[in-house]
Amino acid sequence: MNPQRSPHAATTQCASDYLRERLMGQVIVRVQLPITLPPDSEPEPEIAIVRLELRKDFDRHPQPEDVLFLAEVADSTLNGDRTRKAKLYAKANISEYWVLDVNKRQVLGFRRSNGDRYGEEFTLSENDSIELSTFQGIVFSTGQLFP
Repeated sequence: MNPQRSPHAATTQCASDYLRERLMGQVIVRVQLPITLPPDSEPEPEIAIVRLELRKDFDRHPQPEDVLFLAEVADSTLNGDRTRKAKLYAKANISEYWVLDVNKRQVLGFRRSNGDRYGEEFTLSENDSIELSTFQGIVFSTGQLFP
C-alpha cells in the first residue's frame, strides 16, 4: 500500500468529522477500519457508517448487513475505487457507496446494488447537496466533505 498524500489524509479527516457531526448518536463512523465481506474479504474503506448497536459487539468486524454507507477517498486510486471496489461493495449489497475525488473535489456516488454493480450512479460537485439513502431528511453539503 502506498503512503497517503496530504490531500487524501485531509479529506478523510474532514469527511469523517463532518459525517460524525451530522449523524452523532445515530451511527458509528469508522475510519480506515476493516469490514468483513463474503466470502473472505476484509477491505478497510476510508469511511464506514455502521449501525450503532455494533458498539457492543467486539468479537467481529461489521458485516454487510451492519453497513449503512461506505466511502473511499481517491487521488491516485480513482479508477480502482470506481470500478473494482464499486463491484466488490455492490456484490456485498452495500446500499450506498461514494468515492471522494480529491483532485476534482467531487463525489462519485453509487446506489441500489444489483448483483455486482450499482443501479444508480451520480456525480456531485462541491456546490451540491444530497441526502444519504439511509438518512432521509438529513441534507449533506458535498463541499463540507473536502478541506
